[in-house]
Amino acid sequence: MASSVSPSNWDSSKLFKFEEDWHLGAFGMIKSLVLPCKALKFPSAKFEGSNQLRHKGTKMELTITRPDDWHLHLRDGELLQAVVPHSASHFARGIVMPNLKPPITTTAAAVSYRESILKALPAGSDFTPLMTLYLTDTTNPNEIKLAKRSGVVYAVKLYPAGATTNSQDGVTDLFGKCLPVLEEMAQQNMPLLVHGEVTDADVDVFDREKVFIDTVLRPLIQRLPQLKVVMEHVTTKDAVKFVGSCKEGFVAATVTPQHLLLNRNSLFQGGLQPHNYCLPVLKREIHRQAIVSAVTSGSKRFFIGTDSAPHERRRKESSCGCAGIYSAPVALSLYAKVFEEAGALDKLESFVSFNGPDFYGLPRNTSKIKLSKTSFKVPDCFSFPFGEIIPMFAGETLEWQPSFN
Repeated sequence: MASSVSPSNWDSSKLFKFEEDWHLGAFGMIKSLVLPCKALKFPSAKFEGSNQLRHKGTKMELTITRPDDWHLHLRDGELLQAVVPHSASHFARGIVMPNLKPPITTTAAAVSYRESILKALPAGSDFTPLMTLYLTDTTNPNEIKLAKRSGVVYAVKLYPAGATTNSQDGVTDLFGKCLPVLEEMAQQNMPLLVHGEVTDADVDVFDREKVFIDTVLRPLIQRLPQLKVVMEHVTTKDAVKFVGSCKEGFVAATVTPQHLLLNRNSLFQGGLQPHNYCLPVLKREIHRQAIVSAVTSGSKRFFIGTDSAPHERRRKESSCGCAGIYSAPVALSLYAKVFEEAGALDKLESFVSFNGPDFYGLPRNTSKIKLSKTSFKVPDCFSFPFGEIIPMFAGETLEWQPSFN
């Protein structure tokens, strides 16, 4: 029988307790207990900050600074109420995407949406939503000034019209219609968050990121070198190379768990897999390997952004299924899996806890979270009055359970 749970009866933070407890040198422990991936070799390094690996009995525990999620879809209405507890239980802050219906195009709308999120949080939660505006052909530079002064809007999101879920109101001509807004953003030190794909029907869906870099992103950065840009959910070796070639501190990238763990075969193995369908679409294995190498190298240019994107099950399993993977309940466990398999657990904390706030110019969190290497089964689905949501890796066994320290 498939396991179906609600957030109230599934607790990923329940850990086994062990009497025996001792500390060992952080990286020494990794070298003795973690086998690095044969295909990836990285130099050893010391833990930054307070990152500690502990051995409790036969289990490992890793204590890190509490992470943030720099790319998050919380939706609204019933869906917001359903999913926000998962993100709030693991992350201190989240950059909240504005692609609602209607989109969040003004500061006033962002403030109102923020209030809705805060009301939906579980009692006692200290999660902080960081709001964004949805860039359109008619966005006014004065709106950027208002956004900056609000103290609650932290970025502006570029959706090329038609690129992804609820992007029909997105930009049709970035340089022809949005340049004054982009110039004001550079003045206000307001980052531009980019869904980096062209939407030209003549461009193959697997090539749209590379073409976007060549025809839009590179010319944009050359024209406005002081504009801070985050290339979101990068999926190709081309994006990795491009971000690495740009000036550090001005161009960065978020990376999802699915683009670190899955390739495009995952869409078709055993039949069509709608819950592995997202945009940008999964790519070849060579691209996945390049992204893993980049994030586990210790580069400050890459940081966590789950792109957790919930849809009700019937909207995924349909004749025209929605794009998006719901990863919030298991994202930290999946990132830890990637870094462990690469022999780079010493670099996990920087990726999930430091690089993001450093790029945004925000303080790092002071609270801690513990990841315990204890096996648990991901629920087959989460059930709500309106329907079901299928999480990433549904029904599979994972390790590295998070809990507050």
